[in-house]
Amino acid sequence: MAEHERHVLDAGGVVVRYGQLYGPGTSSRDDLPAPPRTHVEDATRRTTALLDAPSGIGVLCDEDDGVSNHAP
Repeated sequence: MAEHERHVLDAGGVVVRYGQLYGPGTSSRDDLPAPPRTHVEDATRRTTALLDAPSGIGVLCDEDDGVSNHAP
């Protein structure tokens, strides 16, 4: 995975790291998985916002997970 991320960054792209997805259409539809986690609808909205972001690494997870949430 690290090599894939390096290739994406070398090409000027954005690497997005998600917490475990939960919500409609996921295997954790009704149960909250352990952190780090990301609601599927929030992940969709936040990923769309990264389409025009400068190259870098974005971490998307719920705010209360205690994980650094940042996006390039």
